[in-house]
This record gives sequence, C-alpha cells and structure tokens, in this order.
Amino acid sequence: MSSEILPNGQEKAMYLQRPSSGRSQDVGHILAKTFRELFTRDAIDSETIRNLNVSRGGDDPYHDRYVESLQKVNEEHERRMAEVAMLERHIMQAQARAMSADEREFSRVSSGHKHYRELGLPPARSHFRECIDSELLRKHKLLTPEDFSTEEPPPVPAPQESRIPSYAMDTQNSMLIRRSYDDLIKSPGPTLRDSGETLHLSQDKDLDDLDPDGIPKQPQLNPAFRNDLWRDQLNPEQREINRKDLENLQARANYLKNPRYVPPSAQGGGRMLIKAQKREAKKIGVKPNPEKYAKKDPSVVFIASPPIISFTEFQVGHVYEATLELKNVTTAMRQCRVIPPRTSYFSVGLGMFPGEHGLVAPGMSCQYTIRFIPDCLGDFEDEIKVQTQSSTPMVIKIEAARPPPVLSLPSSIDIGQCLVGGIRAAHIKVQNTGGAGKFAILPHSTWPTTNFKSATKTGVVSQPPFEIRPSVFDLGRGHSTLLEVIFAPPSVHTYLQTVTFVCDNCQVKHFTLKGEGQTAGVELSEVDGGTSEPRSGEMCDVAAQHLIRFHNLNPFTYMQKKMMIKNTINVALPYHWKIIKPCLIPTDPEKPDETSLPQDRILDIDSAFSIDPQSGVLPPRGESDFQLTFAPPEIADFHSVLHLILQEVPEARPSSNRPSRPGTAESVVSDISEIEMPSSAPVLHDVTALEIEVKGQSEAFKVLLSPYAIQVPGKVLVGTSVRKQFQMINNSISSAVFQWDRAYTDFIMQVEPPMGEIEAGSSILMSMDLTSDIPGDIDHTLLCHIENLDQPLSLNVQATIKGPEVAIDNPDINFGLVRLGDKSTQEITIRNTCQIMAKWWLQESPEYQSKQGKIEFNPVNGVLRPLETKKIIATFDPQSCQSMRSIIDLYVQDGNQSHIAARGEVQVSDACLLSSHLSLEDVYVDVPVNQTVTIYNKTLLDTDFRWGQLDGEDASRCSVTVAPKSGHLAPREKYDIHLTFTSHHQGKIGDVRLPCYVDGMSHPLCLALSAEVKGLQVSYSTPQHDSVDGELLLDFGEIVLLGETPKRTVYISNNTAIAAPYNITVEHFSARPPSPPEQDKGSMPNKTQRKSAILLRTPNLANPMSKTAARAHADMCSMMLKEGLGAAFVVQSASGVLKPFSEEIIEVTAFSDMWGSYTDILVSKVGHLDEVKIPIKITVSGCPLKFQMASTSTDTKPVLRFGTHVSGVNPIDRQMRVNNPSPYDVRVDWEIFNRDSEDKQLLDFIVSFGNSFPLKDKTGKEIVPKEEGPIHAMRLGYQLI
Repeated sequence: MSSEILPNGQEKAMYLQRPSSGRSQDVGHILAKTFRELFTRDAIDSETIRNLNVSRGGDDPYHDRYVESLQKVNEEHERRMAEVAMLERHIMQAQARAMSADEREFSRVSSGHKHYRELGLPPARSHFRECIDSELLRKHKLLTPEDFSTEEPPPVPAPQESRIPSYAMDTQNSMLIRRSYDDLIKSPGPTLRDSGETLHLSQDKDLDDLDPDGIPKQPQLNPAFRNDLWRDQLNPEQREINRKDLENLQARANYLKNPRYVPPSAQGGGRMLIKAQKREAKKIGVKPNPEKYAKKDPSVVFIASPPIISFTEFQVGHVYEATLELKNVTTAMRQCRVIPPRTSYFSVGLGMFPGEHGLVAPGMSCQYTIRFIPDCLGDFEDEIKVQTQSSTPMVIKIEAARPPPVLSLPSSIDIGQCLVGGIRAAHIKVQNTGGAGKFAILPHSTWPTTNFKSATKTGVVSQPPFEIRPSVFDLGRGHSTLLEVIFAPPSVHTYLQTVTFVCDNCQVKHFTLKGEGQTAGVELSEVDGGTSEPRSGEMCDVAAQHLIRFHNLNPFTYMQKKMMIKNTINVALPYHWKIIKPCLIPTDPEKPDETSLPQDRILDIDSAFSIDPQSGVLPPRGESDFQLTFAPPEIADFHSVLHLILQEVPEARPSSNRPSRPGTAESVVSDISEIEMPSSAPVLHDVTALEIEVKGQSEAFKVLLSPYAIQVPGKVLVGTSVRKQFQMINNSISSAVFQWDRAYTDFIMQVEPPMGEIEAGSSILMSMDLTSDIPGDIDHTLLCHIENLDQPLSLNVQATIKGPEVAIDNPDINFGLVRLGDKSTQEITIRNTCQIMAKWWLQESPEYQSKQGKIEFNPVNGVLRPLETKKIIATFDPQSCQSMRSIIDLYVQDGNQSHIAARGEVQVSDACLLSSHLSLEDVYVDVPVNQTVTIYNKTLLDTDFRWGQLDGEDASRCSVTVAPKSGHLAPREKYDIHLTFTSHHQGKIGDVRLPCYVDGMSHPLCLALSAEVKGLQVSYSTPQHDSVDGELLLDFGEIVLLGETPKRTVYISNNTAIAAPYNITVEHFSARPPSPPEQDKGSMPNKTQRKSAILLRTPNLANPMSKTAARAHADMCSMMLKEGLGAAFVVQSASGVLKPFSEEIIEVTAFSDMWGSYTDILVSKVGHLDEVKIPIKITVSGCPLKFQMASTSTDTKPVLRFGTHVSGVNPIDRQMRVNNPSPYDVRVDWEIFNRDSEDKQLLDFIVSFGNSFPLKDKTGKEIVPKEEGPIHAMRLGYQLI
C-alpha cells in the first residue's frame, strides 16, 4: 500500500468519531463524512484572522485573496452568531414574560377557590403566543406557536382591564412635580431584595398594586420620559454606602436572645440539630392558613437511646443492668430530670452528665443506669418519665420478658386405633419454635401439685390405657424431641385421657390423649361380574363364603377379574393368601347348615388360579384391589378355594370391666380408673378371615380360513408380486396366536401378517404374496400353526408365471442412402410393456451377417425398467455399393422375441465440371479476368469440395483466385464457382491446371486454363501531325516573337487494359512552374510593402497586392526563364497514370527572352516501356532591348525630342536609358542617317547591333559569320526624331 505524500501543513482526510455524549452539539463528524477532502479539523479563530489581515499588502496576491475571503467568512459567521444570540435572547425574554403573565392569571383565577390545585382544574391560558414575535421566528425559519398549536388565535388581542382608571392616572405635569418625592417607588425591586431589607406595607394597601414578588408596581409612565429616569437613581457605589449606614443604625436593636431561656415551643425556640428548619418565603398579600398553625407536635428536646429498655434473658436471683442515654438535640443547653419506675423490680441510678450543674450541651448526652432484679421468670412492665423544658414529659417504657416457648403440639393428640389385646406405640415429635424452657408432664388429676419431683420421679406418666415418656425434658429455641405414647386397649372402646404440661415460666397447658380399641374384620366388597350362586346338585366347598365363576377359556389363555377386599377397622392388617383344594360336599337346599367343617386343608399347588398381590397390608378402613387370574393349561375343569389369612392378630385378654352393651362398641369410656396396663407381651396368631371358592372350564380353539384355497387368475409376470386376500376367523373363546410358514424354493410365497394374534369371535384380513423368477405353473400348500392347537391350518395356492415382454415401436429400419465409406445411424425404440424389469439384447440375424455390411448397436444390451422406453442407436457400416436387406432380432431373457427388417442403399459420390477447359481472351499482364465455372453433383449424396493449387508448366506465370474455395454440394445441385485469372507475364499460357477435390471421389476434377497474354501498348500523336521521316516533331514555328508563349499538344493513347504511370520531361530547356507563395492568412505586409503597394496601380482597390493580367503574365515568364537559358519549355500534366484504353493530353508551353533558334528533346516514359523522345523546335525573333521611355506601353514608339533650337547655340544633349532584360550581353552600335530620301525629317538615327566592330565587305555591309549557337545577331532600325 503506497503512502500518499501531502503538502506541508495539510493532513489526510479521515472520518471523525461520533461524540460519546448524546448532548454534544459538535457536528464535526457529520461535516467530515460529507465533505471528505474539503473539511479540516483546524479551526481558525478571530485572533488568527486579525493577524492575517495585518500581514496583508505583500507581494503575494494569493495571500491577499485568501485573507479577504477568510474575512468575509468570519464576518458572515459573526453576523449569524449575532442573529442566533438575538433569537435566543428574544425567546428567553418572551418565556419569562409569559411565565410572569401566566402566574398572575393563575393567581387571579385561583384567588376565590381554596382548593383549586387539589380539584385538578385546568391551568390558566398560556400567554407565550402574545409575548413571542412569530414573524421574527418565521423569518429565521423557526417553529412558531401557530405551527404546533391547534388553538386559533383571536382576530384581535383581548382587551385588558386597566389597572388605574384614566381619571386617576398621572399627567406629565404632575409627574414632573412628584418626581423628587417618588424615589422609593422608582427604585427597582431587586435593590430591596439584594440588601436584605424587608418591605413593610400597610394592611389597607390595595394588593393589586403589587407584583407577584410583593414589590410595588412601577407607575405607567409616558414613554417620552422613560429615558430620563436614570438621572434620579443612585449609582451603585452610593447605594452600597447607604445600605451600610442603615445596618449601623439598626445594629443595637438587632441582638440575639439566649436560646437557653427560650422555651422550645416558643417562637424561634424549637430549632433542632437533627431536623432541618424550613424557611418559608414571606408571602405578602396571601391570607395565612389558620389550620396550619392550629396544632403542632410537642417539641423534642432529648432523644432516648434506646427508646424502649427491654430485658429478655434473665434468671431468678440475678441483677441485670441497662444504660439509658439522653441526647440533647436542640441548639441550646438543656436540663432534664428522671422520675424512677413505680415497681420494685426496676430502679434508676445516678445520672452522669458531660458538664456541671446538670446541663447538657447541644449534641451531648447524659446517661442513667437501669437495674432489674426478677423474683420469677414471668413478664414485667414499667416506665420512666423524663421531664424537660418541653410542655410534655418524655416517657420511656421498660419491659422484661423472656421469649415464651412455643410447642408444636395440638390440643388433642389422637393415637389412633389398636387391636384389642395389642399394643400401639406412637412417637410424637415436639419442636420448640419459641424461647428455651423446661417442661414437666403430669396427670391431670395430680395438678396442681406441690412437689414436682415426686410427681415425675419415675420418668413415665401412666394414664391407663396410655403411658407417656419422658415426663420431664428441656427444649431450647429451634430444638425438638420425641414423646413416646403407648396405647393398650383392653376392649372395643374409645378412650380419652387428659395430661398437663407445666413450663418453668409458670405457664400451664392441658392436652387430651385419644385412642380406640378394635377387633380385626374384613369383607368382600366388589368383584368384576359379581359372585355366583351354586347350581342345584353342584359340588361346592363346605366352608367357602363366596363363589366366583369364570367363563370358559381356551388352553394357555387367561382371564382376570378385579376383586376388592375392604378392611372394616381403622387398624392396618397384614395378610397373605393361600390356594386350597376344595372340600366337595353336595349342597342341600333344604338343609344348608348341616355341613361339617374340615379341620385340615390341602394346598392346591397345580391350581389354574392365582391372585395378586399374594401378601401385604390392608390399610385402615380402606379397600385393596386384587387381580384374580384364571389360566387353564389344558382342556379340563378347574376348582380351587382362596383363603385370606390375617397375620399376627393379638388374642384378647380377660377384662374386669363390665361388658359393653350391644351397639356400644364405639362408645367413649370416661371412667377408666379400674383399667390396668398389661404386664406382659400380647399373644399373636394367624386367623383365616375370608374363604372364596373359584371355578373355571377350558375348551379347544376353533379357527377357520375363508377361502381355504387360492387360485390366481391369468398369468403373472416373472418378478412381479401378486397379492391375494383371505380371512382367518376365530370362533374360539379367547384370542388365538398364529404363525405362517414361508416357501423359498423357485418362488417366494408368504402371508402377511406372518404371525400375530386374533381376538376371540373376530376375523382378520390376511394377504398372500407370491413372487417367482422362473416361468411355469405353481401349486403349493401353506401351513398355519395355531398355538396350543395340534393340527395346523392349510392354504392351497395355484398360479401361472410368465416372463417379461418387450416390443419394438419401429415398423422397420431404413438407413436410406448411404455413402460408401460413411456410416449411417438410425434409432430403434424398444418399450417394456410389463411392470417388471426386462433384460434384453439386440443382434443381426446370423444368416444376414457378413454379407452386406456390419450393423452395430449402441447399447447392444441392457435392462429396461417397468414400462420404460429406450432408444437404441443402430449404425450401418457398408462394405460395397449395394442394396442392403437384413433382419434384426430382439431377445428378452425369460421373455418373448421380436424381429424387425432393416434396409438401405449404398452409393459413392460423383461430381463433374460442366466445362473442363477455359480459353481466356483479351488477357493483359497483371489485369484480372473473371470467369464462372459450374460443378454438378450427379448423385443424391451431398458432398463437399475444395479447390487445390495450380499445376502445370505455366503455373508460375499466373495466379488464380477461386470463390468460394470450398463448399457443400447438395444432391443434384449445380454450384457456380467464380474464378479470377491474373497473368504476370506476356505471351502464351497453355499448360495450367486447377484441381478440385470432391469428397468420396478417388481422383480430383481438373480445370484447364489457356490464354494469350498481351502487354502494354502506347501511341503518340500531335494535332499538327508534324513528323520528320515518319517520326513525331513538336514544332512551334519559324517566327515566334520574343515574349510570346506558344503552346503545342501531345496526345498519348493507351491501347490496352493496363494502367501505367507516365512521366514527361524536357532535356535542356526545362522549367518548373512556380508554386504559390506560402504566406499566412493572418500575416500582414510590412510597412515598405504597404507603401510601395499604395503607390502602384492596382486593379483591385480592396487588395493592394493584386496584379493585372499583363503584370502577372510578365512575372510568370520571368519566373520560367530564371535559369537564364533564353528559352524554356513547360509541360502541363508532366506525370500521372495512364488509365486503360484512355488518352492523355499533354500541353507544352514555350517561353523565351532571347532571339534565336532553339531545339530540344521531349522525353516520355510510360510504365516499363522504353522512353519515347520527341524533338522540339522553335525559332524566336525580336530584340530584347527596350527604351526606358517606352517601357510602360508596348504600342508607344520611343521618340527623342530636342525641341526648337537657335543656330549657333551650345549643343543640346539628351540622355536615354536602354534596358536589356535578356540573360546575354548585347553589343549596341549607333549610326545617324536619313531613313528616307527627300524626307522632311531632319535627322535619322539608326542603331545597329551585332558583334563588336564587325568585319565589313567592300560595299560596307557587315559580314555575318555562321551560326555557332542558338543566338544569332540581328540588325534592327530605330528612328530618332
């Protein structure tokens, strides 16, 4: 991560953390997040801005702009802060005015109602809306009271009652007169409050002239004089001096009285150290509430610690002391006196004071010793009075009481029931939840007693038939002990005895012991199905009390009956059961009681009857449930007797009491003085309390199958499960348990459910499942074994099994037209028409194999799921061209076979070119020639083709482009091929072949190409048809005046289709056309050029640099002749491209500035052809010299005028300037002569020019030498006048 380098004085932008305080007004984190790169934490204060402003005026303009912008921002900030402060001050002032107005309104409304606040009446109307300036808030886009108040403002302010009538209001004159006398009224209220002085008003003064703070209201002054009030007020220094003077005057009258001599209940005397004194604000004009001061609590001077003196743990004969502390809680020294208790058990010692004379300073304490001398462990109460300066003495209670013990014993102790002759021991837990104590148990008849030791010396309290031990015990707080109570009833009665509990704190409490004597007894209260009566002549047990008969059952089944035995007494009875063989004696209805009871009974060990539970305890007065079960092990009749034996029943002892009368067994015995406790252990023995006879019979099972045989209709697929239902009917008495056998040979045959239990008298629906993997017929018998039944049940099953079936959906397989060497594929759809898996495989019939080709299958075999459809790919690979016919076999394992016919036609690809030879005409070198060739597919097989490379001896001299280079031929399709032929050499091309490869053909197709290739041919001509010996000649003429620019034209014709570049030049007198000057459009001519341009005549006044046609032509000629050769030939269109079969016009212009005959060669180069040279000939005549006087116009002849002269005067001289613009020097000879004879002209001036001082013949004629160059001298005559 690359670190970013920041300029000096800058810090990287970052996100600021949110302030931790929710009340913070710092919004820097919001600005830093919003203005990421612009916000900075550096704050610029006003002092920095002032310093920067002082440093202005330097050379840095950026600093000046920065300081100016910063000052504007600071001024804007100060302006906005001033507006905010103004708004805040306005809102606070409005709130203060509204609160004052609300309080006055509330005081006015509640003045006539004493309990206005307690009644929950609504407050007065708020005046905040009238005190706030809503327009100012709305101007600064703040909320106004109208925005959140639903109350509609009144259209006009409510009229207010004038406090002072108009006739009583002061005028300006009266105010000026009374100004000197109203200093007190004009002085502001805060001055009085700050000085601590009290403003006293007379009772008859109108309360309306006071504001809520009790200060006189300012009179309503005229606003014109409010600004002058400060002149009559004292300055702060003088006001402070006056206050000190007033304090000095009142110093002698303001002194504090000694609070020691002020009663606590008097005004200002009840100030306490432990209770803050509330200073109520002085209310002026408010009526005092008399109920508030009518009743006051007595003033507190001393506080006792502890407030109650208590003695809790004490013993007789000991002295106990406690300290009483009295603390002075007033602000003055106080005295106190303690009055001792009234009883002799408590006494008060001398007090201990912190100072002398029995005075207790504020906050100090005095102490007294309280003594307690008990003579018993009872409770004591008394009180001590403390007299102080308070009107009511302070009373301090004294208490002496041990915490009384609290025993967790009810007033009546029920021991419960006990068998007569037996003993019942009950342990009672006694817990003390109170104070500690010692307890003694006494018979109620011996209380009160004089000697506890004699009454409790044995440690056992005997109250026949009850005994309690121990008789004396101690229990501390939270401790517990066990009391053993023995109850031995001699007879069937309810016994009550009273005992007395005596505590060492002189508390006595009586408790009652209750017990009941009973004899053992049980009865049969309920049996499921009830009891039965013996039939006539039926053999029954002689001693049985009840007969219970069971229904008939099947062997190894059982039947249960619920039997309830009731305990008729309130004593739990242990028991056990015995099963006895019956003593069978036929019953005689006429003599039912004449039966003898057997003495010895035999236990029935192999009994089919059982009872649960075998033993236990019968709850008192409760019923116990017993399950009586009958389970016969075989087919027979079963008979047994059940005996209920009560265990350890005590034997009744002989009693001396009178016998109880009938019906008084539950009577309460009150006189039990003659009852004695047993001296020995009771005698226990077992008693048969109940005999019950039970009978039952067993019979065989009756189970049937419906139907007893199953025949499956139709044919069942291999691997398919067939389910057939049948019923099993149980006609037996009880449920039958069954189990079916299974068959696992060539098939699987089973019954669902294979085992189970069927209820008596019901039927169950069963299913027989059959599955076989081998086709064929099935005949099998299944056996069902019934528990406790000797012969099993049989079920015969018959069925026919068949294999899977697979069908072919295709009527046949047509491979169609197949190219030899290719493979053809077709889909074979096979379908499993059954609900089982089918294993299949495909193959070609053996008699058709390896004859017409090979047929392959993918996949060749497989497994079809039930009702599945699968597509098989059949691939035919032909070996030769033929018409294929074959048979395909489909085999299914353990199933059917299917056959399908296959056919196809095998052929090879065959194509040809409709034209195998192309003879191309008008072929030129490097000029493409387009032709079309057609390929024809002669078969119904589509095929692909592609063109190869050129072949042949002339293949390197040309190139062929084929479009498309490859393609696809549909059956019987004619395909056009676009061929482009280009030859790179001139001549005859005859051995060129282009191969075309067709897929499926062993030899390619060949296209032969031949052409006569022509080269570039160019012809030249001129319009004058000038020629020299049959050659071209460009002749400009014999007489061409000097300065003329004749033109001649050369025609170049291209007689072929070959485009070729050309270039035409002149060997000697060549000139290059001038190029236009490169001058910027925005540039202007310099001063000299502008001045010279203004002086010249211009054809266009708007453009001073414009030229006339003659001037422009003269400049161009001078530019062409700047080489200084005297003549120049300029070729227009000197280079270019000669297009096919076109003609190019070449224009040659001649320029000259010297006379003479000029010859030159025009060289033309076209393409790769040889150069063609065309002679050029021109003869120029004329004189290049010009007189200066006639240089401006060609039509003006030079004339030298001498004017009129007098004979004999000095000769007259005239100067004339002759210009030679040619590039060569010209010799000038002057000769004066008369041009014509007898003419009136005075003087003829002949100028001859030629060689310098030429040779002359005899006649005076110049001898002209032969020409040696292009320049020839000439002789011209000029006339001088």
